[in-house]
Amino acid sequence: MRKAILILSMALFLLIPNMAWATVGSCLISQGKYQVAGTLGEEVRTLVFTCVGDVTDGSIPDTEMSASNLNFIKGWCLRKVEAYQTTVGVGDDADEGSIFILDSDGMDLLGSEDGGTTPYAGKYMIHATLKRMCFLNVYLPRAGLHTNFYTEVTNLLTLRVIDQDTGSADYTVVLTFRK
Repeated sequence: MRKAILILSMALFLLIPNMAWATVGSCLISQGKYQVAGTLGEEVRTLVFTCVGDVTDGSIPDTEMSASNLNFIKGWCLRKVEAYQTTVGVGDDADEGSIFILDSDGMDLLGSEDGGTTPYAGKYMIHATLKRMCFLNVYLPRAGLHTNFYTEVTNLLTLRVIDQDTGSADYTVVLTFRK
């Protein structure tokens, strides 16, 4: 009898955190690095945001990388951003979500002109079936134009996703860094 109660308690203990994670939108961040083929040891580093939207409205909270993630990429240049469905055709797919990559001062590295409210290069990056990619962009107010650029990472970055309204949709955002 005690063994059955212990097993039931363990099962509930393991199940409850998983149910909470599945109902509230969230992102997990993982690190990766690999050598570029055909080069003499040139390395590329990635931060991979694996996201699951809230069950009711598909949202996720702004996701700031940790200090250990910053140490992993500090001094590296953010070169490109990719987004794709983690699992296509399993459940509801995310669609027409827009992303921002914000630095610690709130500047969007994808070119938003209003500090992360209206997307520019990150507009509609999350698609139901297609993998999409964009390069960094900056808006130059004095010139009134946008230009591509590569910025060296010196502070924490935050992923913000808007307009992704599909409940429980899962998708991945990959940030790629080079020296």
